[in-house]
Amino acid sequence: MNTVGMKLRQLRKKQKLTQNELATGIVNRSYISQLEKGMVQPSYKLLLKFSERLQCDIHDFFEEEDKSLLSFDLKKALTNLEFSVVNNEFADAEELLNDLTKNIESLNQGDLALYYFCKGKIHQQVNHQIEEAIAAYEKSYELFCSLQYTADRLRTSNHLVHLLIKQNLLSKAFSYLNEAYDDSITHKASGVEKISLLNNLGIAHAKKGEYYSAIRFLKQTIGLSSKTNIYYHTGNVYMVLGLCFRRMNDYENASQAYAKALLFFEGTNDELNLAGTYTNLGILSRYLLDADSAMNYLASAHEIYIKMDDLKGILNTLYELALTYYEANQDDKVLESYKQFQKINSTEFSHLKYKFISLIGDMHHRNNDQEEALRCYHEILDNTGKIQESMIIKDVLKKMAEIAYISRNEKTLFYLLEKYLKL
Repeated sequence: MNTVGMKLRQLRKKQKLTQNELATGIVNRSYISQLEKGMVQPSYKLLLKFSERLQCDIHDFFEEEDKSLLSFDLKKALTNLEFSVVNNEFADAEELLNDLTKNIESLNQGDLALYYFCKGKIHQQVNHQIEEAIAAYEKSYELFCSLQYTADRLRTSNHLVHLLIKQNLLSKAFSYLNEAYDDSITHKASGVEKISLLNNLGIAHAKKGEYYSAIRFLKQTIGLSSKTNIYYHTGNVYMVLGLCFRRMNDYENASQAYAKALLFFEGTNDELNLAGTYTNLGILSRYLLDADSAMNYLASAHEIYIKMDDLKGILNTLYELALTYYEANQDDKVLESYKQFQKINSTEFSHLKYKFISLIGDMHHRNNDQEEALRCYHEILDNTGKIQESMIIKDVLKKMAEIAYISRNEKTLFYLLEKYLKL
């Protein structure tokens, strides 16, 4: 009889359970008999179930010299968990994580670092708990930093930074990015994680409006992808690159970048990013005064967002379409777009709603219907407490001042200018 089998029998007898009572709902009775005779070896997961039935700790099944068996099973479980989360196969991931959590004190520093990385992935992808995911990644990164450098440290950093950027926690993101970039040079990092690092650097700089720096890192990302034939999130890289060029009024390079992004997203059936690229191409076409192309791209994006039930995308494309209709003097379609927007907009007064009302006001102002224009602008001012952005209020005050100037209403004009200067 082996040690585990002996211990199982002793603990079963202590709890005054028959083999059949121990086996019920876990295995059949004959398997318990084989276990106690040392004919088979139980898995770690099976021992966990026995320990719950016998009201004992899993360590009670092992003599000191056999603790290595437990360690082996824990590492096997951790390896399986890592494989699951990295490949986005989460069916058994939470169960594996729970099994490991019960024996977390048996994990060494390296195992713990990997454990918290996997925990972060589950929080992020399964439970959509972003704050909890960030906390788990931070714990993982801290543990990896206490060990000799491996690519796993960079992997954790990349996942952490990706979430920090999405949450607009840019200052915190850059503290990790700078450290990771230095490490990548010191330790000659390469492959997917180096590409991901450069991509994160490009996106972070783009979000800060530092477009030259963003373009430099994004081009490095593309160069490394071409050199290694590892095309990781390449479509996203081209999309952000196009956005940077567009913000710098370099429309030719923006168009080329968006076209390449389109090829990647069409080839991978990534519909959400495909819709995002169509939206960007629509906006770019409007800048280039090609209203027909702009409408076609934006309509394509809108259809995808409806199909994906993406409310944010639906509302945004309605506004971008309305703006395109406005510039093409198609006022009826502007009003129809706003009518659709009002039907599905669940936010009482959002930044996007401000832009829409402002656009409707501009349309009335252009048509010399100043009363309706002022009604729209006043609606925005009446909700200044909900907007909390001085630039929005300043923009509205300027438009109202222009109407006061045209109508030679000096008293109102001076009042508006005074209010504008106080902001």
